[in-house]
Order: sequence, then structure tokens, then C-alpha cells
Amino acid sequence: DKATAAVLSNPGITTPQFQDIIAGFVYGMRDYHVSVSFIATERARLHLLIMKAGDKYVIARVDRSKLPYSEFPFMAGDEVVEFGGKPTAKAVQELAAALGGNTFETDLRLAELFLTNRRRSRGDVVPQGPVGLTIRDRRGKESRMELAWEYTPEQIPQNIPVRDAGLMTPDAPGRVQALNGLEDAPLYVPSAPKGLRATLGKFFADMAHPLKRVFADLKKENVENPFMIGSRKSYVPALGEVLWESKKDSHFHAYIFKTAEGKKVGFVRIAAYDGGREEVEEFGRLMGRFQKETDSLVIDQVNNPGGAVFYLYALASYLTDKPMPAPRHRMIVDESDAQWAVDFLKQAEEPGFAELAKLDPGDEWAGYPVTESFWQLMKTFARFILSELGEGRRLTGPTHLWGGDAVNPAPNARQRYTKPILLLVNELDFSGGDFFPAILQDNKRAKLMGVRTSGAGGAVKSFKLPNQFGMSDLSATWTIAGRPDGRPIENLGVTPDIAYSLTQKDFRTGFAEYRLNILKALKSLMGAAQ
Repeated sequence: DKATAAVLSNPGITTPQFQDIIAGFVYGMRDYHVSVSFIATERARLHLLIMKAGDKYVIARVDRSKLPYSEFPFMAGDEVVEFGGKPTAKAVQELAAALGGNTFETDLRLAELFLTNRRRSRGDVVPQGPVGLTIRDRRGKESRMELAWEYTPEQIPQNIPVRDAGLMTPDAPGRVQALNGLEDAPLYVPSAPKGLRATLGKFFADMAHPLKRVFADLKKENVENPFMIGSRKSYVPALGEVLWESKKDSHFHAYIFKTAEGKKVGFVRIAAYDGGREEVEEFGRLMGRFQKETDSLVIDQVNNPGGAVFYLYALASYLTDKPMPAPRHRMIVDESDAQWAVDFLKQAEEPGFAELAKLDPGDEWAGYPVTESFWQLMKTFARFILSELGEGRRLTGPTHLWGGDAVNPAPNARQRYTKPILLLVNELDFSGGDFFPAILQDNKRAKLMGVRTSGAGGAVKSFKLPNQFGMSDLSATWTIAGRPDGRPIENLGVTPDIAYSLTQKDFRTGFAEYRLNILKALKSLMGAAQ
């Protein structure tokens, strides 16, 4: 109602003004899976990252290719007291407030990313010119300096009236004028996709943050930045003497290191849940090696935007020798979901289905093993959708997504990792990045260390909405998941077993305290397993 009133109160409302109202409405849902992005080129950035450490905001990283020490004589860990004429904490909190009030820690971390990187496509107000910073270095000396925003102007016309933008004329008020006499032409409706793969593929939803494209763009701007969401290598420091390391062109950053006590430990970074069969096979080979050569395993999942649920299940299958029950979801279903269920069941009942089902699905199911039980679970899921909608329930009762009631052990027993696991998590783990730790924690398969995850607790559907308002993508929550004890993941996240937040000393010492605490947790974990 407030959004509607704001639109109606401004007869001359322009596209950017309308978009600002839409963005406020969307973020007001307080749900990381409800998101909108706009078609725009305007952006501005500073070549540094500022992050919270304890009760201070400090420099986390400086891009020295853009800000050499001679121009910016400050180091990681130096405190940023003021940003843009106000306390840095206040500047971050104002950006966080625009996110709507989700998981508190995650809102702040996202606001830190956007503090020095603004994009109109995300709905930001994009600054130009200089911005003032007050910085206190490690000797306690305060300095004030100005940095210029690297500004990219808007190239797409924006200040167009939303109402009466040339569509209405005095002789035909309110009627859309036909182009080239096509007003009576039939609408083109594309035919439904053919084949089993297409039928399944059009329904599989993501478990990723809807702004993953924005995150990908941020990462491209500075590939070597270990703080970016989805970066191949994160800020987690080297944990010991490296005995073996994966090649630079490998999908996973992985290595084996030796502790001070002489124990061999595996390390693998899962940057996002967005791979396919080749990546899953690589992960399986890694786990086979680690099972043979190590005493425990560290999984680095910090700053993970999520991804595909089947890929997530496929990776998890290499970390267990027993079935691990998966969360159950309540779904919003509509007639399009029912149509999918009808199409799938129709194909499943055709005489050639058994042979078709034996086809290697390739990356369509992200490396997840497709077996006879897989198809039976999918049939159960399709019938569940039809039953719930037939009973008048658009919000269904709890069920397992696509019928996947458990993560089953990987087929090759030699590639199953069965030793202690320490999983590193933080505030910028979204969706699949919530589910992976939830599954391992609920099944007592790993100890979690870090800060609670974001609480994007379900699957998401993306929509392409034809419009005249510059809206590019619109995403909405499709499911809400519940853990075995009934707690939702949504807006609660997954709380680690061992709490650890980054400190100012971490930023000044290459995360030495973080490293010591990881090794301490590992030692305890391996001791408990003996």
C-alpha cells in the first residue's frame, strides 16, 4: 500500500524513481531470495574494501594496482574512522537498513561490500567525485584524505516518464498504439520443451543468491580478491606446511598440510555450488586421496553464494558412508508446477522411458547419480504437487525437494571421506551455503566454525517479467525448508559449533589468530575421534 501510494502521489514519476520504490518494496520482504535487478550501466567504486573487526571498521584489502602505497599509505588493519563525513559504522548501517532487515550479521557484511562498490543495477544511488576518509594507522595517527570514485556513467536513457510515455494520444487515451498494424496479431507462445531432460531441466530451481550475477561481476573486476563472494581462493590462510597442492587450473583449491603434531590434514575450498559432472568427479578423486592420506579435513565454504541443489547433494555424498536425511520443504505451487508434474509423469509412463532414463544425464543433474530410485522419488514428488494443488493447497505441506529424502553415500566406497571434518562458514554463505552446513551439522558429520550463515533457507525461482520499467530480473522464494528438529533455516541461518569472528589483529597479521583457532579446533576434533 505504501509503495502504491508513493507511485500515485507522483504523476511525473520517472523510471529511476519508480525503480527506487520497487527496490524498497522488494528488500522490504526481508528475504534474501526476493530480489530485483535493473538494466543500467551506472556504477562507481573505490579500490579498497572496508570490513568490521570487533567494534572497529578496518581496511581489509587495497588494490595496489590502482592505489599504490605512494598515493594511499595505509595498510590492512588500519582503522577507517569516518567515511563520507560520518562515522564508518553509521555509513555501513545506513546501507544495511536498505536491505530490509534480514540476518543482522549478513546485512552488515553485504553493506560493507556495497560501501565501496555501488551499482544502479542493484538499485544503489551511485556517487561521483571525491569522498573523504579519516584513517587511524597502527601507530594511532589519524589522517584525512580524499579518494575519487571511479565512475562509469549511465548510457541507457533513464529519466523517461513512467506514465504517458508517448503511449497515449488525445484521440485514443489510454489505448496502446499498435506498431506496424500488428495489434490483432496472435501472441507468439513458444512450444513446450521436448524430451525428459528438458522437462526436468525447466523445473530445477536454484539455491543461490539472486544477486549472483552482481557477485560474479564484482569478482571479475578483481579476480585475486579473496574477500569476494565465490572467489576460488578465500582469505582463509595457509594452515601448515603444504605437502601437496592441486593445480592452478583445477576447479577446487585443495592441498594436504602437516600440523605441528605431525598430523596430515586435507583442505578444500568450495567457492560455490555451481559445478557439473566434471567438478563432482574431481571432488570425488580429491576425497579418495584425502581418505587415504589424511587424518582430518578442513572445508572452506566462506563467502559461498549457493547454487544447484543436486550439485550440493553430489558433493556431500563423498563425505559420508551412511545416508544423511535432507531438509524438508514447504513449497508455493501453481498451475505451471502442476503442468510440469503432468508432463513428467506422462513421459515416465511411456514405453521407452526405462531406456531413456538410462541415458547419461551429463551436467543436467550436476553430477548427482541418476538411478532407478531417483526416478521413483521424482515420480513421488510430481504426484505430491498434483495432490496438494488438487486439495487446494498452494502452500504445500513438508516434503523433500524433488523427492530427494537423503544424501546417499557416493557409489565408489574408496572415494568416501569418513574421517573428522571441520567446516568453515560465515555471514556471506547463502542458500546452498546454508543447506550444506545444515545437512552436515544435523547428521553430526562435521563441526562448524565461524559466524552463522545468512538464512536464505529455501530454493528460489527467477522470473522474466516483460515490463517498461527497466527491470531485468525478479526472483522470489519458492520453498521454505525445515531442519529435523522443526527449526527453519530462513532468516535464522546455521549457527556454528565453534564461534569465531575476524579481529583487527587478523587483518594486520594475515589472519594469524584465525589460523591458530582453526588448528586448535582441528586438534580437538582429531583428539575426540581417537
